[in-house]
Amino acid sequence: MDKRKYFTLFIPTVIILIALFFMLPEDNVLYAFIVVVLFWITYYTWVWIDKKKDK
Repeated sequence: MDKRKYFTLFIPTVIILIALFFMLPEDNVLYAFIVVVLFWITYYTWVWIDKKKDK
């Protein structure tokens, strides 16, 4: 795991997740967790692109 990439994405993700958790209506709070899925997709795509570049 590349910690620099992880924490570069993690900090804004947590801030956005907390903001959405409090700003969304009560019945739509689960939509905030889409941010977590986007975090992992972005992280693994970034790592994959870097590995592909190194080859």
